[in-house]
Amino acid sequence: MGWLAISGALCALAFAPVGWWWVLLFAPALGLYRLYGARISQAAWGAFWWGGGYWVALSVSALPVFQQGDSEWAGGLAWMLALLWMLGWWTAFGALLGWLRLQGWQWVVGLACLWTLMSWARALGALGFPWGMFALGLGQTPLLLLPASLGGVWLVEWLIIAWNGALVLAWRGQGRTASVLGGLIALFWLGYARAIDSGRTRLRAHCAWASCTRRLQASTRRRFSVNATSRLSEPLFSRAHSG
Repeated sequence: MGWLAISGALCALAFAPVGWWWVLLFAPALGLYRLYGARISQAAWGAFWWGGGYWVALSVSALPVFQQGDSEWAGGLAWMLALLWMLGWWTAFGALLGWLRLQGWQWVVGLACLWTLMSWARALGALGFPWGMFALGLGQTPLLLLPASLGGVWLVEWLIIAWNGALVLAWRGQGRTASVLGGLIALFWLGYARAIDSGRTRLRAHCAWASCTRRLQASTRRRFSVNATSRLSEPLFSRAHSG
Protein backbone atom coordinates (compact mmCIF):
# COMPACT_ATOMS: atom_id res chain seq x y z
CA MET A 1 0.00 0.00 0.00
CA GLY A 2 2.92 2.32 0.59
CA TRP A 3 3.94 2.02 -3.05
CA LEU A 4 0.45 3.14 -4.09
CA ALA A 5 0.69 6.21 -1.84
CA ILE A 6 4.12 7.03 -3.30
CA SER A 7 2.71 6.77 -6.82
CA GLY A 8 -0.09 9.18 -5.89
CA ALA A 9 2.35 11.63 -4.34
CA LEU A 10 4.49 11.54 -7.49
CA CYS A 11 1.46 12.41 -9.60
CA ALA A 12 0.86 15.46 -7.41
CA LEU A 13 4.31 16.80 -8.33
CA ALA A 14 2.94 17.69 -11.76
CA PHE A 15 1.09 20.62 -10.20
CA ALA A 16 2.26 23.86 -8.62
CA PRO A 17 4.50 24.69 -6.90
CA VAL A 18 6.72 21.89 -8.30
CA GLY A 19 5.32 21.71 -11.84
CA TRP A 20 6.94 18.46 -13.01
CA TRP A 21 4.30 17.79 -15.67
CA TRP A 22 6.29 14.91 -17.18
CA VAL A 23 5.66 12.65 -14.15
CA LEU A 24 2.11 12.18 -15.45
CA LEU A 25 3.58 10.17 -18.33
CA PHE A 26 4.60 7.32 -16.00
CA ALA A 27 3.68 7.96 -12.33
CA PRO A 28 0.00 6.94 -12.65
CA ALA A 29 1.11 3.61 -14.12
CA LEU A 30 2.97 2.82 -10.89
CA GLY A 31 -0.34 2.84 -9.03
CA LEU A 32 -2.44 1.31 -11.78
CA TYR A 33 -0.03 -1.61 -11.91
CA ARG A 34 -1.36 -2.78 -8.52
CA LEU A 35 -4.97 -2.46 -9.68
CA TYR A 36 -4.58 -4.68 -12.74
CA GLY A 37 -6.48 -7.92 -12.26
CA ALA A 38 -7.31 -7.13 -8.62
CA ARG A 39 -10.59 -8.18 -7.03
CA ILE A 40 -13.22 -5.62 -6.09
CA SER A 41 -12.11 -5.19 -2.49
CA GLN A 42 -8.41 -5.15 -3.37
CA ALA A 43 -8.90 -2.65 -6.19
CA ALA A 44 -11.07 -0.39 -4.02
CA TRP A 45 -8.56 -0.45 -1.15
CA GLY A 46 -5.65 0.09 -3.53
CA ALA A 47 -7.37 3.06 -5.18
CA PHE A 48 -8.02 4.50 -1.71
CA TRP A 49 -4.32 4.45 -0.84
CA TRP A 50 -3.35 5.71 -4.27
CA GLY A 51 -5.77 8.60 -3.96
CA GLY A 52 -4.66 9.23 -0.39
CA GLY A 53 -1.07 9.83 -1.44
CA TYR A 54 -2.23 12.01 -4.32
CA TRP A 55 -4.69 14.23 -2.50
CA VAL A 56 -2.64 14.69 0.65
CA ALA A 57 0.39 15.78 -1.38
CA LEU A 58 -1.70 17.96 -3.69
CA SER A 59 -3.74 19.70 -0.99
CA VAL A 60 -0.79 20.69 1.22
CA SER A 61 -0.34 23.89 -0.79
CA ALA A 62 -4.09 24.58 -0.46
CA LEU A 63 -4.22 24.39 3.35
CA PRO A 64 -4.42 28.21 3.73
CA VAL A 65 -7.66 28.09 1.73
CA PHE A 66 -9.25 25.87 4.37
CA GLN A 67 -7.87 27.80 7.35
CA GLN A 68 -9.93 30.96 7.08
CA GLY A 69 -10.19 32.87 10.35
CA ASP A 70 -8.77 32.06 13.76
CA SER A 71 -10.27 28.59 14.12
CA GLU A 72 -7.56 26.16 13.01
CA TRP A 73 -9.55 23.08 14.01
CA ALA A 74 -12.41 24.13 11.69
CA GLY A 75 -9.94 24.48 8.81
CA GLY A 76 -8.48 21.07 9.57
CA LEU A 77 -11.98 19.56 9.67
CA ALA A 78 -12.86 21.12 6.31
CA TRP A 79 -9.62 19.75 4.87
CA MET A 80 -10.39 16.25 6.13
CA LEU A 81 -13.94 16.35 4.74
CA ALA A 82 -12.62 17.43 1.34
CA LEU A 83 -10.10 14.58 1.39
CA LEU A 84 -12.78 12.04 2.28
CA TRP A 85 -15.01 13.33 -0.51
CA MET A 86 -12.26 12.90 -3.09
CA LEU A 87 -11.17 9.53 -1.73
CA GLY A 88 -14.74 8.32 -1.98
CA TRP A 89 -14.66 8.88 -5.73
CA TRP A 90 -11.31 7.15 -6.13
CA THR A 91 -12.46 4.20 -4.02
CA ALA A 92 -15.59 3.84 -6.14
CA PHE A 93 -13.43 3.94 -9.25
CA GLY A 94 -11.25 1.11 -7.94
CA ALA A 95 -14.28 -1.00 -6.97
CA LEU A 96 -15.87 -0.60 -10.40
CA LEU A 97 -12.57 -1.39 -12.10
CA GLY A 98 -12.27 -4.58 -10.06
CA TRP A 99 -15.87 -5.47 -10.81
CA LEU A 100 -15.31 -5.20 -14.59
CA ARG A 101 -12.55 -7.85 -14.47
CA LEU A 102 -11.10 -6.82 -17.83
CA GLN A 103 -7.80 -7.96 -19.31
CA GLY A 104 -5.39 -6.80 -21.99
CA TRP A 105 -6.37 -3.95 -24.28
CA GLN A 106 -9.94 -4.10 -23.00
CA TRP A 107 -8.63 -3.24 -19.54
CA VAL A 108 -6.82 -0.18 -20.91
CA VAL A 109 -9.88 1.11 -22.76
CA GLY A 110 -12.22 0.35 -19.86
CA LEU A 111 -9.78 1.91 -17.39
CA ALA A 112 -9.52 5.17 -19.34
CA CYS A 113 -13.27 5.40 -19.92
CA LEU A 114 -14.10 4.65 -16.28
CA TRP A 115 -11.54 7.16 -15.01
CA THR A 116 -12.82 9.89 -17.34
CA LEU A 117 -16.40 9.16 -16.31
CA MET A 118 -15.43 9.40 -12.63
CA SER A 119 -13.64 12.72 -13.22
CA TRP A 120 -16.65 14.09 -15.06
CA ALA A 121 -19.14 12.89 -12.42
CA ARG A 122 -17.28 14.44 -9.48
CA ALA A 123 -17.38 17.82 -11.26
CA LEU A 124 -21.19 17.85 -11.42
CA GLY A 125 -23.73 19.46 -9.14
CA ALA A 126 -23.43 21.79 -6.17
CA LEU A 127 -20.70 19.62 -4.64
CA GLY A 128 -18.78 19.36 -7.91
CA PHE A 129 -15.04 19.79 -7.44
CA PRO A 130 -13.06 19.34 -10.68
CA TRP A 131 -9.80 20.45 -9.06
CA GLY A 132 -6.88 18.07 -9.36
CA MET A 133 -7.65 16.42 -12.70
CA PHE A 134 -4.49 15.06 -14.29
CA ALA A 135 -5.08 17.02 -17.50
CA LEU A 136 -4.72 20.27 -15.58
CA GLY A 137 -1.17 19.28 -14.69
CA LEU A 138 -0.18 19.64 -18.36
CA GLY A 139 -0.82 23.38 -18.29
CA GLN A 140 2.88 24.06 -18.90
CA THR A 141 2.85 22.01 -22.11
CA PRO A 142 0.23 23.55 -24.42
CA LEU A 143 1.13 21.10 -27.18
CA LEU A 144 -0.18 18.14 -25.16
CA LEU A 145 -3.36 20.05 -24.31
CA LEU A 146 -4.32 20.73 -27.92
CA PRO A 147 -6.58 17.62 -28.19
CA ALA A 148 -8.87 19.49 -25.79
CA SER A 149 -10.03 21.44 -28.85
CA LEU A 150 -11.59 18.18 -30.04
CA GLY A 151 -12.93 16.57 -26.86
CA GLY A 152 -12.37 19.06 -24.06
CA VAL A 153 -10.31 18.39 -20.97
CA TRP A 154 -11.94 14.94 -20.76
CA LEU A 155 -10.18 13.73 -23.90
CA VAL A 156 -6.81 14.80 -22.49
CA GLU A 157 -7.68 13.01 -19.24
CA TRP A 158 -8.56 9.88 -21.21
CA LEU A 159 -5.30 10.00 -23.15
CA ILE A 160 -3.19 10.33 -19.99
CA ILE A 161 -4.78 7.30 -18.33
CA ALA A 162 -4.82 5.23 -21.53
CA TRP A 163 -1.11 5.91 -22.04
CA ASN A 164 -0.32 4.84 -18.48
CA GLY A 165 -2.54 1.80 -18.91
CA ALA A 166 -0.46 0.77 -21.92
CA LEU A 167 2.65 1.08 -19.73
CA VAL A 168 1.05 -1.27 -17.22
CA LEU A 169 0.55 -3.87 -19.94
CA ALA A 170 4.20 -3.53 -20.94
CA TRP A 171 5.31 -4.10 -17.33
CA ARG A 172 2.95 -7.07 -17.12
CA GLY A 173 4.72 -8.79 -20.00
CA GLN A 174 2.19 -7.93 -22.72
CA GLY A 175 4.70 -6.04 -24.80
CA ARG A 176 3.07 -6.54 -28.19
CA THR A 177 -0.34 -5.31 -27.08
CA ALA A 178 1.25 -2.45 -25.17
CA SER A 179 3.31 -1.40 -28.20
CA VAL A 180 0.27 -1.30 -30.47
CA LEU A 181 -1.85 0.60 -27.96
CA GLY A 182 0.92 2.97 -26.96
CA GLY A 183 1.76 3.65 -30.60
CA LEU A 184 -1.85 4.42 -31.49
CA ILE A 185 -2.29 6.68 -28.47
CA ALA A 186 0.96 8.55 -29.15
CA LEU A 187 0.18 8.81 -32.87
CA PHE A 188 -3.21 10.35 -32.23
CA TRP A 189 -2.10 12.54 -29.31
CA LEU A 190 1.04 14.01 -30.84
CA GLY A 191 -0.18 13.80 -34.43
CA TYR A 192 -3.35 15.74 -33.72
CA ALA A 193 -1.49 18.23 -31.57
CA ARG A 194 1.15 18.82 -34.25
CA ALA A 195 -1.53 19.18 -36.92
CA ILE A 196 -3.34 21.83 -34.91
CA ASP A 197 -0.07 23.58 -34.03
CA SER A 198 1.16 23.61 -37.63
CA GLY A 199 -2.22 24.89 -38.77
CA ARG A 200 -1.97 27.76 -36.32
CA THR A 201 1.60 28.43 -37.47
CA ARG A 202 0.49 28.57 -41.11
CA LEU A 203 -2.37 30.86 -40.15
CA ARG A 204 0.00 33.19 -38.30
CA ALA A 205 2.38 33.15 -41.27
CA HIS A 206 -0.47 33.91 -43.67
CA CYS A 207 -1.66 36.79 -41.48
CA ALA A 208 1.89 38.15 -41.24
CA TRP A 209 2.33 37.89 -45.03
CA ALA A 210 -1.01 39.62 -45.62
CA SER A 211 -0.05 42.38 -43.20
CA CYS A 212 3.30 42.90 -44.93
CA THR A 213 1.57 42.96 -48.33
CA ARG A 214 -0.89 45.60 -47.15
CA ARG A 215 1.92 47.72 -45.73
CA LEU A 216 3.92 47.41 -48.97
CA GLN A 217 0.91 48.41 -51.05
CA ALA A 218 0.22 51.39 -48.79
CA SER A 219 3.87 52.47 -48.98
CA THR A 220 3.82 52.16 -52.77
CA ARG A 221 0.67 54.27 -53.01
CA ARG A 222 2.21 56.96 -50.79
CA ARG A 223 5.39 57.07 -52.88
CA PHE A 224 3.41 57.25 -56.12
CA SER A 225 1.29 60.09 -54.73
CA VAL A 226 4.37 62.03 -53.61
CA ASN A 227 6.11 61.55 -56.97
CA ALA A 228 3.02 62.57 -58.91
CA THR A 229 2.56 65.67 -56.79
CA SER A 230 6.19 66.71 -57.22
CA ARG A 231 6.01 66.26 -60.98
CA LEU A 232 2.87 68.35 -61.25
CA SER A 233 4.35 71.09 -59.11
CA GLU A 234 7.63 71.35 -61.08
CA PRO A 235 6.16 73.31 -64.06
CA LEU A 236 4.50 75.79 -61.72
CA PHE A 237 7.75 76.46 -59.89
CA SER A 238 9.64 76.82 -63.16
CA ARG A 239 7.13 79.33 -64.54
CA ALA A 240 7.21 81.38 -61.37
CA HIS A 241 11.00 81.42 -61.44
CA SER A 242 11.15 82.43 -65.10
CA GLY A 243 8.60 85.17 -64.55
